[in-house]
This record gives sequence, structure tokens and C-alpha cells, in this order.
Amino acid sequence: RLNHMADYLSRARYPNEDSVSITDIHEVHALNSNCTELNLSSFPIEELIAKQKSDSYCNNIKSKLESNFQFSPKSPKFFLKNDLLLCYRENTGRHDSKAKLVVPQSLVQNVLQLCHDNNSVAHSGLSRTLKRVKVNYFWHGLYHTVKQYIASCHSCIQRRGFAKTSKAPVQRIPTTDFPFQKCAFDAVGPLVTSTFGNKFIIVISDYFTRYAEAYPVPNIQSSTVARVLLDFISRHGIMETLYSDRGSNFLSEAMMEVYQRLGISKRHTLSFNPQGNGLVERLNKTLIDTLSHLVSETQEDWCQHLPLALMAFRNAYHRTVEETPAFLLYGRDPVMPYDLIFSDPVRTYSDTPSYAQQLVNRLQSTYTLVKNNLEKSADEIQKHQKPFPKSKQICVGNLVYLHTPKIKLHTSKKLAKQNQGPFRVVKQNSLVSFEIQHINQPSNKQTVHVNRLVKVVERDTFPCIQDSSKNHCSSSHSLERQPDEDETSKLYPPYTLPYKDPGEDVFTPL
Repeated sequence: RLNHMADYLSRARYPNEDSVSITDIHEVHALNSNCTELNLSSFPIEELIAKQKSDSYCNNIKSKLESNFQFSPKSPKFFLKNDLLLCYRENTGRHDSKAKLVVPQSLVQNVLQLCHDNNSVAHSGLSRTLKRVKVNYFWHGLYHTVKQYIASCHSCIQRRGFAKTSKAPVQRIPTTDFPFQKCAFDAVGPLVTSTFGNKFIIVISDYFTRYAEAYPVPNIQSSTVARVLLDFISRHGIMETLYSDRGSNFLSEAMMEVYQRLGISKRHTLSFNPQGNGLVERLNKTLIDTLSHLVSETQEDWCQHLPLALMAFRNAYHRTVEETPAFLLYGRDPVMPYDLIFSDPVRTYSDTPSYAQQLVNRLQSTYTLVKNNLEKSADEIQKHQKPFPKSKQICVGNLVYLHTPKIKLHTSKKLAKQNQGPFRVVKQNSLVSFEIQHINQPSNKQTVHVNRLVKVVERDTFPCIQDSSKNHCSSSHSLERQPDEDETSKLYPPYTLPYKDPGEDVFTPL
């Protein structure tokens, strides 16, 4: 009555004699939002004892205790309490005096799930998980088991940082023999809409002369790309090979028909691998840097300055070919504004045939030098290549995750898991190109660059799919056939940690 600010709890009726007393409550369990198959905190003591009796390691310790065996001073201090095998272990800080449960092998996975996968511990790292496990539990090979479990954790692998410095060496592309034998093109943008209504730039470059063309366009649809390609061909002829990225505007059915009718061998890079089309990617940066010095504050006049940016690039010395692209194409140096102050007199020719003969002789000698320069540049790049990193030495049958920088719409990159998987390597196309197949979605097959693959420790929970024609690596757990999705989910449930035969004294994860 004296409580004028009473709430519902203060008005609760006091339990009578028929109510359950506090002494009748034997266990109180915290809520666990991440349900596991087994919660040791609610596991009956009798069943723990039964599990230990069926475990060879625990039985071995018990028999030694009964025979008064003298354990090593560095070993844990084992003892029995009500037939339950426990131990004291040093180097656990203030928990040295706390008894640890000797976990049988059949319950190790459940301990790891509680100490690592549970939402309340949120997939901690190795040191914190080890500390958490050592406070309450012990088993033989604890450190290596925890380390392997975390290294093969699906959620941790998806979130794990991607080592950008650990990359495979750049592969050598065969050099070309004459101008416009091999070309590459790409799209830049979107930029600020220009006064002419253009937002993109389609860039095409020649691998031999490094001569470039750039076309301002309002869009990069397949019809626009086809029109630009035909305009380029009308000036320089049909190339033998054309490179591009995997943009849908370059690989559409309409464009593939254009390539087929013109007899062009179309090649494309692997996804998220701009280095494969490095010639035009570097050209894009050069053009953008040049335009940034020419445009106004509104940037709407970039389309008007694009010819000047091309002029600067074509008449600039190129370190790889050791010449200017304009000279390699025309056999002469165009007159530039800086030539108007002082320059040598232009050579005159008596007639057209004599000029043509001189031009042919000049270009033949120049092309020989360019060919040698291209080979020398490629050799120099290979000379300074770092050795193939061990993390990228992947073979058929390995379990990998695919680094995918692209995130879902309306999500934050900071919280995104950019390593997707798991995938199984099913085929090796080259030293750096691999075909992978998703474990749970067999229809999801991709051909990717090795730099995007993250090789992980395997728990042997997934079937190994081998190429029937050729085995590229020795795998002791390969299967003769590929199970379907339903069969895989039944035989290999996720997060299952397999062990060797329980009869072995040494506990080592596979």
C-alpha cells in the first residue's frame, strides 16, 4: 500500500505452498539463438560418462589412473570424480584451479560449435577460441583441432580478407607480326553527359603499333558497339583477333554474329580480371588523365577535347615499342604545334612511286625493330615476375572459395561476405584459368582466374569431383561419380568434422 509507483512485478502474488520451490529447479539454461545439435551445458552427466567409456583415449587415461601410472609433469593432472574424467591444466591463467572436462572425440565437434559457431561468441579468431575452449575442456590434439576447425569454417572463410598481393604471375601473350592483326576494345564511362549527348567512350587499340581510336557515344548497347567496330574496320581493315572484357554488349548474340560474318576470332578476359585486357585498360587511364587537364569545371565539353587527347597519345613516345604510334602507322611524323617554332625541312619526293618505295623500306625496317622491342619487353616482364605463390597452386579436386567484390543492392560493403562458395575445382584450362563448380548447386559452373580463388582447408564434408579424362592432382577422397544435390546434402551435412578411427590413441583431424 505504501508503494505508490507499483508495477506488475511488485503486485505479483507470492507463491503458496503448492507452487514449485526454487530447490525443485535443477538446471537453468541460457537462450541460444544459434541452435546446435547438442548443448553440453544441458547434457546429462550419465551420458557424458557413457560417452567417455566408449572413447578409447578416455578409457586409456582411466586405466592408467587405476594402475597408478606416473604421468609426465607437463601432462594435465587427470582425476576421476563420480566416474567422470576431469583434469587440471596449467597455463590457463586464473582458471588453472578449474576442473576441465576431458571431451571424448564424439563430442569434440559440439564443443567447437559452442565455442566458435555460436552467435554469442560470433566466430572469434584462433586465439580467443582457444582460450575459450581451454577454460572448460581438454582433449588430445586440442590446438590443431581448433586451428583446423576455424580454418575450414564456412562463415569465416566468406569474411576472410583477400590477399591482393598474393597473385599469380602475368601470363605472356604472343606478340603480333603486323599492324591491326590483334586489337582490343573497351568502354569507358559513364561520364558527364556532354553537350552532344554522349556519356561513354568506346576505345579500340592495336597491339602492334599501339595506335588507338576513341569514339564518343551516348550508350554502349550492342548496336552502338557494332557501329563503332564497323567504322574502325572501314579505316584500318579487319583484324584477326579481337579482345574485350565479358561485358554483355561485347558478347551478345548480335555481336557474335558480327564477329562470325567478319571472320574475327573473338577472345574475352575472365571475370573481374582487367589485367587480361591491360592494353586498353591502361589506355583508358591515359585518356581520362589527359581529358582531366583539358575539360572545364562542368566537364560537359569532354567530347570536344577527345580528339586532342587522342592526338597527344598517338604522337607520344611509347616505351614498349620505342616509337610513336602515329609513325608506326603512317611511316612519318605528323606536324605538331611545337614543330612550328623550329623543325627540319620536310623531305620532298620527285614522284609518288619513289615516296611509296621509301615508305615501304622505312616501315619494313621499323616493323622489324618493333617486333624485337615487343619481344624484349615481354622478356623483361617475365624476368621480373615473382614466383608462383603457394596459395595459388591449385589443382583439380581442391576446395576453393571465389572472391566476388560485387555486393548485393542495398547492402553495405563493410558487412558483406565477398568470398562465395564453396566450390570444387573440376578442370584446369591453363596455368591461371580454372573451371569450378558449386558444391550445393551443381549447375553453377564458372571459369575464373586463379587470383580470385581462395584455397581453404577441407573438412572432407563435400564430394570431390574429378575430371574423368585426366587427374591433375592426387586426392585420396575422390568419388567415382558426382552425387546429385539431394544425395550430397544427405551424405555430407554442413559443418561436419570427421575424425579417424576412434581406436587410435592419437587424435588427428583428417
